[in-house]
Amino acid sequence: MDVQHIGRGSPNQNPHQELRALTGLRGVAATVVALAHFRPPLPYDLAVFLLWQNAAVDLFFCLSGFTLSYVYKRRTFRFSGYLTARIARVYPLYLVTLIAAGALYVWPLMINPLTYPAGTALSDFFRQALMLNARPIVGSGVHWNFPAWSISIEWFCYLVLFPLLLTQNAPRSTAARLICIIALSIVSYRLFMAYFDEHITSPELYTAKSQWSYWVSLIRGMCGFIAGWLAFASYEQRDKACHADLAELHCDLDPMVRRLRPLASAGVSFSFRGTRRDEFGGADITPARIESASLPRRHLLFNLSDTFPMSSPCSCGHGQRSIAGRYRFTSC
Repeated sequence: MDVQHIGRGSPNQNPHQELRALTGLRGVAATVVALAHFRPPLPYDLAVFLLWQNAAVDLFFCLSGFTLSYVYKRRTFRFSGYLTARIARVYPLYLVTLIAAGALYVWPLMINPLTYPAGTALSDFFRQALMLNARPIVGSGVHWNFPAWSISIEWFCYLVLFPLLLTQNAPRSTAARLICIIALSIVSYRLFMAYFDEHITSPELYTAKSQWSYWVSLIRGMCGFIAGWLAFASYEQRDKACHADLAELHCDLDPMVRRLRPLASAGVSFSFRGTRRDEFGGADITPARIESASLPRRHLLFNLSDTFPMSSPCSCGHGQRSIAGRYRFTSC
């Protein structure tokens, strides 16, 4: 057993602590997308394993739905603060890259009265500046900075889709959520494979063969975003079950803690090594018993007085330490 102190500034007390696993996953996806755009020569046919950029973009949409659902809650949601945070996060860099692409690439190289007139380019610029050009009907699909089409779709999800999802309840059963995620994945994949047309984003006069090609990006982004929202619902349900188990365990341990406090004031030090017979129900408190419990029950969380001296030798021989205050007991 190992005893870890949880201080007041600990991330364990922060309901919105960083999910490091998702940060790493986002980094991997960003690397894959960057490699796909720059296409450096890769030895040993590594491109087969690394260039899954289309799936990486779908992963970004899923992560956005999951992360926003993790950070913002229905009861505390304020649209003005949320919108300000979204603009500050994505718009400055988006606008800088748009202007740079126009000044360095589109205006000197692509403007042509026959293939891409200046009037059309100016119209595309304003629609891109408003992050509207990837949307069907109101936009042409052209993006001077090609990867920025996903930002336009993200912005739609931020502005319209996520506030709507906050008002809804996800399916309660795990099976229903899984079926919904599979269905969304199938719709997105089939639509992408059948109608995706990369020429739409090029700065030139172009008309796609099918009108569905203009809807692919939006539907794809919405499917991924909703799938992330559903995945968070499963994560949240698991987390609530864990907290409920901890609360029940806290109630079970509370009588024992109250009985130990008088002994603590006398300077008695308690050891959790080996087998001890407690006075509260006659149960044996052993490392083996705790190890055999379910995962939530192995994370024992309760409060002791600041004067409680506890010697906590580790069952795997890591030594002893005496700590006071709030404790979290975790298996070694």
